[in-house]
Amino acid sequence: FVATLAEREHSMVLFECGATLAGAMLNRALVDELIIYVAPRLIGSSGRSLLDLQEIDRMSELVELSINDVRQIGPDIRISAGRD
Repeated sequence: FVATLAEREHSMVLFECGATLAGAMLNRALVDELIIYVAPRLIGSSGRSLLDLQEIDRMSELVELSINDVRQIGPDIRISAGRD
């Protein structure tokens, strides 16, 4: 899929997805930027994780991000973060 996009010279792709696909894309270093929305609501311990990422054994395996932009949109917070 990614190779086909590159062949067609697509440089930007927007994925609106759940934790599994987002985590898989991050685990394969296919994501340059995350746009995360945080709502002022708590759903408890039964809620889904934001990202389904692979387990790490060392701190050196962390996915490092830089916060590029934070803004409030209504009651929600929009965070733009990119890979270092």
